[in-house]
Amino acid sequence: MSFWRRRRTQWGLLTFLLVAPPCGAALLVGGKTTEVVTLFMGLAGLVVAVATYQQGQRTPELSPGQMADDLAMTLREQWLEEAAERGLRDDRVLPLSWTAADAGLGDPALFGRRGRRTRLRLDGRMEGGFGAAVRGLAAEYGDVRTDRRLVVLGAPGSGKSVLALLLALGLLETRGRDGGDRVPVLLPASTWDPVTESMDDWIARHLGVLFGDQRNARRLLSHGLILPIVDGLDEVSEQARRKAVDQINAAVRHDRPVVVTCRLAEFTDVIADGAAPLRRAAVVEVAPVATADVVDYLDHVRWPSGTDWAPVYGHLRSAPEDDVVSATLSTPLMVSLVCRIYRRRGGDPAELLTSADSRTGLEEFLIGRALEAAYLPPAPDSGTPPAEPSGPWDAATARRYLTFLAEYLHTYREREFVWWMVSRRLVSVWAGFIVAWTVGTVMMMVMGVLSPAFEDDSGGSGDFLAMSAVFSGVCAVLAMIVWYAGGTRMPGRLPRSWRGSGERLRKGFATGVTLTLLPSLPVLIGLALVNTFRSNWTAHTFDDYVTAVMAMFGLGAVIACAIAVQHWLDSPSSRSERSGPVEVLRRDRWSALVGAAVSGAVVASLSMAGLTAGAVLAWYTMSALSGWSGEPAPRVLLSATADGFESGLTTGQTVIFFGLLPGVVFAILVLLNRAWPRLALARLWLAAQGRFPLRMLEFLEDAVRRGVVRQAGPAYQFQHARLQEWLLNNSQGVAPRARAMPRRRWSALTVAGLAVVALISAPTADDTSMSTVPTGPYELAAISRNGDFIAFLRGDETIIVWDVARRKERYRVSMKDMGDVWATKLAVSPDGNMVAVDDGGGEAYLILDGHGKKKTVSAGSGPLVFGPRGDRVISASTLWKIGERGTEGGVSVGEGVVSFSEDGTRLATESNVLDVRTGRGILTEESVAAMGEALAAGTANVRRLLALSSDGRGLVGGYCMADVRGDIVIKIRRWDIGKAAHGKFELVPRGGEMDFPAGSVPPEGGGCPVEVAFRDSIMAYTSASRTDETNTINVRDLDDPVDIPPFTGHNGDIEALAIREGGSAAAAGPGSGGGRTLVSVGRDGTIRLWKIPRTARGPASPRPAEGRALRH
Repeated sequence: MSFWRRRRTQWGLLTFLLVAPPCGAALLVGGKTTEVVTLFMGLAGLVVAVATYQQGQRTPELSPGQMADDLAMTLREQWLEEAAERGLRDDRVLPLSWTAADAGLGDPALFGRRGRRTRLRLDGRMEGGFGAAVRGLAAEYGDVRTDRRLVVLGAPGSGKSVLALLLALGLLETRGRDGGDRVPVLLPASTWDPVTESMDDWIARHLGVLFGDQRNARRLLSHGLILPIVDGLDEVSEQARRKAVDQINAAVRHDRPVVVTCRLAEFTDVIADGAAPLRRAAVVEVAPVATADVVDYLDHVRWPSGTDWAPVYGHLRSAPEDDVVSATLSTPLMVSLVCRIYRRRGGDPAELLTSADSRTGLEEFLIGRALEAAYLPPAPDSGTPPAEPSGPWDAATARRYLTFLAEYLHTYREREFVWWMVSRRLVSVWAGFIVAWTVGTVMMMVMGVLSPAFEDDSGGSGDFLAMSAVFSGVCAVLAMIVWYAGGTRMPGRLPRSWRGSGERLRKGFATGVTLTLLPSLPVLIGLALVNTFRSNWTAHTFDDYVTAVMAMFGLGAVIACAIAVQHWLDSPSSRSERSGPVEVLRRDRWSALVGAAVSGAVVASLSMAGLTAGAVLAWYTMSALSGWSGEPAPRVLLSATADGFESGLTTGQTVIFFGLLPGVVFAILVLLNRAWPRLALARLWLAAQGRFPLRMLEFLEDAVRRGVVRQAGPAYQFQHARLQEWLLNNSQGVAPRARAMPRRRWSALTVAGLAVVALISAPTADDTSMSTVPTGPYELAAISRNGDFIAFLRGDETIIVWDVARRKERYRVSMKDMGDVWATKLAVSPDGNMVAVDDGGGEAYLILDGHGKKKTVSAGSGPLVFGPRGDRVISASTLWKIGERGTEGGVSVGEGVVSFSEDGTRLATESNVLDVRTGRGILTEESVAAMGEALAAGTANVRRLLALSSDGRGLVGGYCMADVRGDIVIKIRRWDIGKAAHGKFELVPRGGEMDFPAGSVPPEGGGCPVEVAFRDSIMAYTSASRTDETNTINVRDLDDPVDIPPFTGHNGDIEALAIREGGSAAAAGPGSGGGRTLVSVGRDGTIRLWKIPRTARGPASPRPAEGRALRH
């Protein structure tokens, strides 16, 4: 079938789908009810039949080679435009040269065919015009004798990305001449997370935007038709760079070529950290631009009149090697900034000689001046067209918007601004309610306008308005559900062919059935259970129930047909298309509008038919259950059912409620799930806050033309990472979002003053801590047993692990992909590499290394505790060993508090001390009884305390309880663990019982709402008060009765305590000088550190003081 014939068929079917609803409405108004139902019941069959026919008439699918040729043309056109935007297509290109990098950065095992080491000629130079430069680069790359694997290193701004772009263009230009059929693809490494995504998956995702789907990209990869050029490996997060190198090595393990660019320092660090060099890859380093080349290049630029470069040229020719100006202008980035500044605005370049006394200072000066010059009108004789407008944004406004863009990218650790991600990240969580309110209000207003047309004979329209109110409320709820459930959809496109229509329709129909059944089945099941338990089943109620079930199936089929049509209209293509941000937005807008209109038309056309079909099926179902007795023919039953629907409503109401309204609402819901309408709302939201212009993409396109921002496929990114860093570092003093009225300013100052007075006068505890770290609000907190790490569970289901020694966040991981997790317990391993979360429903998740890798272990009552080495965990009163595939070797330890020894060989429980390796108790029966007595075994409403010493040869046990007056007391006893007969051990008392008052609670409160931590002879515990504030910490040395002043500073309940052992002053905190440190976490959103005085460290002990704090 020819292209134009296919197009005519497509548009003909779309036109029919759009025209069918009004035609059906006209027939309905004319009393042709049966004809309407019959017509639209056949509509779905017609769509499927046409799609099936077109499937048989489709054009042959492109071969992988043809797809590669098509992709090459698309990429070449796109990258030529990018090269022009960067000013690279001028008659002269700034010469760049490169040399072989240090031998330690390359693969040492590069041998020739006969076992001799290959001698690589890696020195090269790029110069001349644009065409000569790209062809020369392609030729240089073709001479690489290491399977065309190349690593390009260099300093920031040295031209690595420019080389990558020009190399890609050169390879595209010479592609085919040399018999090669691979397509070079520039891949910004900042978009890759190698920990969670393989290199091939990343490439497929990147190319999927060009094809509209990843399947065709994977076909090209499987046929070896892609040459990846990974640009900016240094922009991968520091923790993941080594993994990135491993992923690249794994992907190119055979004869697959690859090109990688990276900053020299970062690549050197990766290799030094133990990463394997890129296998069989030549490594070159971009050299600084020679002074003679800089002078020659600048001398050929057309400058505005009065621009005198002679002083600068003279200085460059005579300057020493460490000269600031010479060093600054040794990178293409700085040379390009100089050209942009003085070509656009003119001026005296001699100011470069006195602007800064360091290279960094001069670079900062040039970046700031270049940004300012980009938004100034060009000089009349600058070579820029005089008629070029300065644009609607001045330099200050543009800088404010660009600073916000830089902060946004920094927040999400990205280099690329992808427009369809904006709404889910920056729009408030209240947006869903605003959308729902808007949809409901608009629908109610529309119904109010239409209500006069549907007045009854008495002139009233109360029933109509009541139904309108209910319908508007339902629409608002559906809009809110769709808004919160969506937001992850990629931009779409309309199909260019019928290929795959049947598959798309089938998948869309299945999705529609699922989306209908998920909310409907619980309601129907609930109704059945209510009627069963209340004994409400009668013939009438059962008939109503069956009718409701069949109506759900009928409406489900209608929605499934609409979603099937929508999927049919969102199709990948075997031909690539330009993927600039504006093109992607334009395609998604057109796809969203057409998809919403057509799917809404399908719903409008089939809603009445679906309900009628459901009622007919219900009739036949009841007849089958009750016995057939001369049931009417289907056509007669159809007509009677349709007339029954019409008898309850006027013709106009039937058209509105069973045609127009469902179709319009469904179209709105489809739009709310698409990227383009969400971007429109995000633009309004950001513009109202003054953070970004309403014409978002127009501003970014303008920034592209000015050389501030560049396109990277469907995304935007700053021309260079240095500009983004400069905006972040110089964000102070940026123009405010909006000017406040004087009255508002005075009101704000008054309120702020009153707030300050209230805060100053509020009763707070004296802060005696030596260091405070804010944490923000959290749901749960846990300290590792050695006090080195703290884990927080926030309300947004994010777990944050803090490094106490460095006083900063180590990593964070989200639990959102784990489903509905109602966390009740939290623990973190001593090395900080794992956190455990008890979901309160029978499972505990072990999350590894902050990457979201999950292992599951049974959960239940009892503590959630890691062993001292992090290789064991206690959950559900069972000791588990953590293996590669999960937990294994469960040993029951009973409920209640537990404590490990430092070496992990012993575990104290409330019933015994266990040998961890065997899982058996080691104490004699008499010692077990003594321990049970000390722990108040069998006594209710007490909190039991237990801690092993560092070496496992000492034990502290006791309990905490409140008496009838509400006074809290902690009672403990101490023992040495000595050998007894028959391989057992006994508890040898060390002194008598010790009592420590710990505040009080209301008499009816009971329990022990305090936190306790032990470490050898040191005990720390909080004191409760009748106001429910446990913000005081007491520290006691059990070997030394000297009183120690209480530790205060928390302004709320203390959630967790731990005693941290030794270390440097930096580890313990400022001014600590090492020693033991008390670590606490409070509900006031702070971590606080206290230096434990030397008087509380006790005399020297023959046992090594390497114990671990116990978090109860």
